Amino acid sequence: MNITGPEAVSVRYVANVVGEMVGKTPTFEGEESVKSSIRNAGKSIETFGYPTVSVNTLIKWTVEWIQSGGRDLGKPTHFEERGGKY
Repeated sequence: MNITGPEAVSVRYVANVVGEMVGKTPTFEGEESVKSSIRNAGKSIETFGYPTVSVNTLIKWTVEWIQSGGRDLGKPTHFEERGGKY
């Protein structure tokens, strides 16, 4: 099951929001791919209901977690993966 929200959010968007929260300007290398990951939140929403927490709130909670010394599993995100192999 694809656990995702109903909206599409780019890495650039998240980086810019995080940058604003921590007072830094993100830098980017290269250009975004014209292909985006395909996601369908239908089964997730059917199973768990429509998300009650906004994307910006999730980003805020994540930044607060990191700033407070929250645990990081050190796992790669593979955000650049386009072939479905994680």
